[in-house]
Amino acid sequence: MKSLGPLRYFLGLEVSDSPDGFFLSQAKYASDLLARAGLRDCQVASTPLAYDVRLTPHDGSLLDDPTVYRQLVGSLIYLTVTRSDIAQAVHIVSQFMFSSNSSLTLSGYSDADWAGDPTD
Repeated sequence: MKSLGPLRYFLGLEVSDSPDGFFLSQAKYASDLLARAGLRDCQVASTPLAYDVRLTPHDGSLLDDPTVYRQLVGSLIYLTVTRSDIAQAVHIVSQFMFSSNSSLTLSGYSDADWAGDPTD
């Protein structure tokens, strides 16, 4: 092991220390996210989504390729680590990451002996 010096930036989190403690920020992560989404020149809003908005799966039109949407919503979920003010809006848009009539199946696997049995 070797020391890389004081922690400044790790996994999208900027860390600053002061006599009062540590300060976490994701300003660079948010800026990079806006650039990736092509929204760098967008207008700033104090409230990103009205509190009483109710969206349904029938609002708007389906995307040809929802991959970019899923990537952006996932990045926004991570951004809520330091930006709890956007958590409500991110929660609402994250409800539409999967189709309501898809056959989503969750599978899990376990290996209790940590691959110790050569026959399985």
